[in-house]
Amino acid sequence: MLFAISMCYSCASDQCTCNQPEPPRPRVAYVFQQAVHQCSGCDACWLLYWYFDCDADGSRYLGHFDPRDGQDEPDWLVRAREIAKCYFSTGYCPDRSWGYYTDPTLTPRQNEEAEEAALWLAGSLVAPQDLYEILGHDLALIRASWRDSVPQVDSISFHPYFLSNYLYVALYPDDYARFRRGEYHDWDSLNTLFGVTEVRPLRYDSVYLIFRGRYHTPHLAQVYKTIPSIWTAERVGGESGLCEASTIFAWRIE
Repeated sequence: MLFAISMCYSCASDQCTCNQPEPPRPRVAYVFQQAVHQCSGCDACWLLYWYFDCDADGSRYLGHFDPRDGQDEPDWLVRAREIAKCYFSTGYCPDRSWGYYTDPTLTPRQNEEAEEAALWLAGSLVAPQDLYEILGHDLALIRASWRDSVPQVDSISFHPYFLSNYLYVALYPDDYARFRRGEYHDWDSLNTLFGVTEVRPLRYDSVYLIFRGRYHTPHLAQVYKTIPSIWTAERVGGESGLCEASTIFAWRIE
């Protein structure tokens, strides 16, 4: 079975070229979220936030919110909470304006944090290259510029809600029996295309597929579901508990 990589939605997408001038560098907002326990040994926690934005002119520190201070929630925190709700319910909150990338040769990239953040922000099969570069540059700039006054930026990193290199796959019983006998090859083309490094059997009829690169696993699951002998394919959760929910939210500012 072959998977044709032919999607192309913008000049920034896979293998697309055009003669239009490069668009201006987007302005991107970043909210660093840190969880702090309310008491020793308890599960409840406070969520603290720091707000920055970046564009071609540099980075700016625009605000801090600590619920213990009794201040009203700022508008930028409302936006961050909307994104957090998307992440909590679906694992991603995609912004389609970054384009849709599908080329497995783009992953894995060197900056894991920037690739993970770009992958889930854009919601494409693989992380858009331009967004990956922007996020990697901006996060490094924020940390270099503000770590003295906001030391938390060095300890807070982007935390995805779903593992980008794991996929849960279940086969029909007869096909799983063929797999256990070493006679199952229906997924060989896809496994080669997407760089499967390990097939880890689970109980009953299911396996974990482990990939070399990082993918938007809800989309990847839909690709594997096209194989008739696979009755389901699902993303694998990587989310932590609430009081470990230190992460970064990012969005484009128009």
